[in-house]
Amino acid sequence: MPEDYLPIAGIVIPPSSLSLRRAKALAELASSGSLPYVTLVDCFSMGQDSGASSEAVVLDVVVERPQRPVHDIRHCERIAVVFEADDKGIPEVLALRPDFPWVPHVNLRLEEFPRSLCLYDRPWSELSSRWTPAVFVERIRYWLAATARGELHQEDQPLEPLLLHHGTAIVLPADIYKDLEADTPIRLDLVLAHGSKDCRTLIALRPPEDSKQIYPGLKFLATTFVAKAQAHGLVRRTPRSLAELHSFLEAGEIDLIGALRQRLRSWNTGKLLDAKLAMIVALPLSRSAAGTIESWNFWVFATLSSVREVGVEIGLWSPLDKAVGLLLAPDDTRRGEQVEVDVFSPYLEFSASSAASANAKKRVAMKTVVIGAGALGSQLIVTLARMGFGNWTVVDEDDLLPHNLARHALHGGYVGEAKAVGMAHFLNQIYSGAATAIDADVLAPGDRAEALQRALSAAEWILDISASATVARHLAIDVSSPARRASVFLNPQGTDVVVLAEDKDRTLTLDVLEVQYYRSVNAEASLQGHLIANPGKLRFGRTCRDVSTTMSTAKVAMHAALAAELVQRAVASDAASMTVIRSDRSSLAVTPIVLEPVRCFRQQVGEWSLILDGKLLENLAALRSAKLPNETGGVLIGHYDLDRQTVYVVDTIPSPPDSAEWPTLYIRGSEGLLAQVQAVSDRTGGQLEYVGEWHSHPDGCATLPSDDDLLVFAWLTQHMSVAGLPALMAIVGQHGTSSWYLGEMVRTGGWSVNPQPGKD
Repeated sequence: MPEDYLPIAGIVIPPSSLSLRRAKALAELASSGSLPYVTLVDCFSMGQDSGASSEAVVLDVVVERPQRPVHDIRHCERIAVVFEADDKGIPEVLALRPDFPWVPHVNLRLEEFPRSLCLYDRPWSELSSRWTPAVFVERIRYWLAATARGELHQEDQPLEPLLLHHGTAIVLPADIYKDLEADTPIRLDLVLAHGSKDCRTLIALRPPEDSKQIYPGLKFLATTFVAKAQAHGLVRRTPRSLAELHSFLEAGEIDLIGALRQRLRSWNTGKLLDAKLAMIVALPLSRSAAGTIESWNFWVFATLSSVREVGVEIGLWSPLDKAVGLLLAPDDTRRGEQVEVDVFSPYLEFSASSAASANAKKRVAMKTVVIGAGALGSQLIVTLARMGFGNWTVVDEDDLLPHNLARHALHGGYVGEAKAVGMAHFLNQIYSGAATAIDADVLAPGDRAEALQRALSAAEWILDISASATVARHLAIDVSSPARRASVFLNPQGTDVVVLAEDKDRTLTLDVLEVQYYRSVNAEASLQGHLIANPGKLRFGRTCRDVSTTMSTAKVAMHAALAAELVQRAVASDAASMTVIRSDRSSLAVTPIVLEPVRCFRQQVGEWSLILDGKLLENLAALRSAKLPNETGGVLIGHYDLDRQTVYVVDTIPSPPDSAEWPTLYIRGSEGLLAQVQAVSDRTGGQLEYVGEWHSHPDGCATLPSDDDLLVFAWLTQHMSVAGLPALMAIVGQHGTSSWYLGEMVRTGGWSVNPQPGKD
């Protein structure tokens, strides 16, 4: 081999003597002449025993490069491909030119030269079954050509950490950047991860408040160093000793030995001396030397020596029996030449930001109070947290019981714990600072009332997953907070999930969205059977209330995942939304049904509140117009909230067929009406019912009550008062006007509305 190329540590053999299948295939292809841009140079056996040695195939590879390459890649590069004897690794590709440039995507080795090209970001186990010499050669040529053009590392790629395959992983604090950006050196204590064996995974912890104390099982003391900004490649080969590492880091303006002498001096205490030493080097990275910092690259170099031994080897102190004696001046002839250095693989602790990045989403750090941590709630909360959504306060009074484990996100280790406390602990195990807990009943918080009110007042988003209409209404109406609110719940059989979300200005609150949802359930064919009761009962205790429902765990998990997406979409929009996702039992298909929220009208009438919406008023106006010149009418369908003396009116059952309809008189009939009212109640799970009457007046007539209207209202008042409910009557006139009378009727009129028909 010419002297201007780096030598191969082996003996030259003819191609026919190659014993490794892939090496032989590559040599045969290169010598066949079928690839004009590749020439076979030599073949090598790289061990004494040719039957068990590695083998190398040396090639001259022609590169398609620009006239002015970004990196110094030549028109023809000499490449050695080294095949391992056991064929368990990717063939290593070495550039044999002694001045081959240091560029991105070069692997570290014990020796800087020859450079090792990093061709793949996938393991050999995934590549080996499809490896062919032609594809492999083309991959080499692509690497060289793209590097020459400066395009191998794409603009949308993060700057890569150089690949170091080592058996020990170090998990660094997620907020370590705060210290690095301030250029503040810190000490970290490295302890074994729970369940880790043989130092395979170490967790970096900030030291206890008393910095001279240590954690049980302390393995290493670590300290941080920040290098100047690098384009790439501060360390170009694996250092063998502390002295070599010091030499490498000088290029990053780090005086490693000097800094260690200062820091170890403060660690000269008891058991701290017995821990081994690790050094965390942080490199701010940019694509060019003058570019802005885009990311940080971490290196962790660990010594096999204790802090005590390292201090001796860098001339800081001399050993005594169980302590050390500081030297009056450091012995600068000792710079760690005898301290062996190993390289560990650093990983950042999982965080909310990394969770969002893993989901290709932006971090939403919204202060979220969630009410309810049951089956659906627990899985929904965990899913959203794993997507980097929310800073959570979990509110739930219930304890986790054994039967809950069928569908709950928590495991058996939390049985007997308050669900809220367990969920907060679980979320904080995913990443620190994720959640806090309030173990209280939101309707009767007792001594937790002040903490609950503080959380609700500070919230930006209140998420109800309590599966209780009472709780949802309380959150919508009674809770004082600037936060938007949303409600997520399953239908009784667990086949469908519903997500209701208020608009940003809260003009459509959860209570209004709830009754509009019931109207859709009653009217939409796509929601047929949605609120059918679940016949499955599970008794988990001995009292009459110890009853739960049977429900598919798989469906709960599926709907929690779907609801997580809907919640995030609701947060991203200023508008109110109502969505039902239905699942088919047999086909497993899911169908989203998007319902349209409608503008509502609120009016206080005496002690009662009346809430209507534009769709109802539009419907009444259309029914009136269809029967002109005759009057018409029907019954009103809605929902009572007796605790808050509120009646919601959302729909009507039009005039029965036996009604009398004349230009100046309307007498409502009753044929089939009772069955229709009962059907509405059945379809909506008993949530919608009869609430009053309405009729129309002809064109040119006001919506004031006639004498006959007063008589009808008196009858209605007597009929409704037996049930403790107020009488309600509406009179609909032309141009969409209507008057509403609730509780009592006077000839001077009632509440008049004049919405634009068909407009929200």
